[in-house]
Amino acid sequence: MKNFLNARYDKVFKAIFGDEENLDLTKRLLELILHKKVENIKVRNSEQIKRYVYERGKIVDLIFDVDGNVVQMEMNNGYPTWLHFRNFNFFTVIINKDARKGSSYESKKIYLLIDFTYGLGSTKSLETEYKLQSSDHKEYLSNVSILEFSMDEIGRLWYTASDEDARTLFRYLSIFDMDEAELNALPRGEDEFMDKFRDKVIELNQDEEFVRFATDEEDMQMMLNSEHTVGHDEGLIEGRKEERIEIAKSMLEKECDISLISEVTGLSIEEIEKLKEA
Repeated sequence: MKNFLNARYDKVFKAIFGDEENLDLTKRLLELILHKKVENIKVRNSEQIKRYVYERGKIVDLIFDVDGNVVQMEMNNGYPTWLHFRNFNFFTVIINKDARKGSSYESKKIYLLIDFTYGLGSTKSLETEYKLQSSDHKEYLSNVSILEFSMDEIGRLWYTASDEDARTLFRYLSIFDMDEAELNALPRGEDEFMDKFRDKVIELNQDEEFVRFATDEEDMQMMLNSEHTVGHDEGLIEGRKEERIEIAKSMLEKECDISLISEVTGLSIEEIEKLKEA
């Protein structure tokens, strides 16, 4: 049976909310998250240009300029121990890039990282805001913050939100994880966001080229992660150099992150860069 790709897959998430034709969906979502009207929204290139050859590749899910401020959105289909460090690292790259373009370090822009995270387990809050501040709550930076949504808990408890806007937001987020039958069971004609979101997800799943691209990448990463684990367990992680090069080439074709390719194959960043340029 064909696997249905819902918005937990970052390829689906990006294809919907990063598409210029769907910015009405993105705008509606951000208005509920930010608690204010959004006037202007523009999609940025999510691939961060490297300054040095030895830097790791940096591809985030989505970046937007929103009314003069910057919002990064990440779909996290799991909660590995390194997740927050990686996302924060990429987030600071965006801030640093903006700072290098400006004439001073004084910035009135607000920088917001939004994490939609599955796998957090039972949490006290459906959403948590993080700030850079001291132990006695003195802010180090007032214009930088991180907002994380506990997607599993939202899926179970969206209706418990304290006000109507929050319930609407959490209801929208709760359908990101729905399969085709669940999406089709939603009532039509009651909410424009939910109607268009459902249609776009189903439309993407009917696009054979998109499904092949998305599932091939998922399968490749799962296979390579498994081989990596087995290699560690049996002391065979080195393998044959030729095989590791072929694996790296395949991952490059799938546009996998260079740091992940290096971790899986054991090849250096410089070796992978040379393969990419060949």
